[in-house]
Amino acid sequence: MAIVEYERPRTAKIIPEFAELSIRSEGSGILLFGLEGLLALRADIKTWNPGTQPETKERIEPLLNESDALRIFLTDRLQTALGFSLTSNEIVEAFAGFCLNRGRKFLVLSTDSSTIPNLDAGS
Repeated sequence: MAIVEYERPRTAKIIPEFAELSIRSEGSGILLFGLEGLLALRADIKTWNPGTQPETKERIEPLLNESDALRIFLTDRLQTALGFSLTSNEIVEAFAGFCLNRGRKFLVLSTDSSTIPNLDAGS
């Protein structure tokens, strides 16, 4: 449906009760047109899944990854190793590089270790 606004003054003859006149003379055609549109829409809905459309995936996946960037970084890029440790600052710097490599803005505002989520399997 589209709403069209006219800013110019009317130049044509105004037909009073146009809707009633149209329904009386063309009602069956108007109804048929609407029902055909409904059937076409239902068929499209059955076969179309926005999640499987390549254009949709290209738009949505980066947004989801951006909002989930810290979790992705921590699970994909950090590993535990016996005898090694990282400071919060080192993790934040590595995360900043991770974001920049993906063309994303780096939004971590604090390097306080309590703000970095614990992603242990047990939590």
